[in-house]
Amino acid sequence: MRKKDQSTEFLKGCLADALFKLLREKDYDKITVGEIVASANVSRATYYRYFQSKDELLLYKINHLTDEWLRTVEQDKPLSFERFLALYLQLIYDNRSYFWLLYHARKKGILEEYLLDRLVAHHIPVPQLYRQTGEAFYLLGMFSLWIQRDFKETPEELIEVILQYPFKWNDWPGRTAKS
Repeated sequence: MRKKDQSTEFLKGCLADALFKLLREKDYDKITVGEIVASANVSRATYYRYFQSKDELLLYKINHLTDEWLRTVEQDKPLSFERFLALYLQLIYDNRSYFWLLYHARKKGILEEYLLDRLVAHHIPVPQLYRQTGEAFYLLGMFSLWIQRDFKETPEELIEVILQYPFKWNDWPGRTAKS
């Protein structure tokens, strides 16, 4: 990675960390850009160079976590649905403080949009797309309840619950039959 790219990622990370730090202390709607930049020790111009809104900043952090995770998962392909789900739930669980803060900041819509975008392949035939979207919303409901319950179940326990339902999990694009 080039030095400029590293610097950009560092600054974005500082801003995202500052927002999540502030979320631990106060409501999302009451957090100002001024507070974020002060906490991150960067200028307002730096903030607006990279982000147009706090929502964009929230998504940056979650996307950054997922992109790092995806690089490690690439080595594991092709994945069974169970393995994909286990790795995905572990990502959420390992970063539960971020997901919990998003949920409790009343940013459930951002969280759902993010998860849905990561779960549904958009290049599949229409009938399968609608079925897979329905299944993804089922998973979103499970994830949402899991977060709401403050992650009382382990990722393994949640997988057992999810797999009890008769969806055709293994014909999701990029997934293989159970390993």
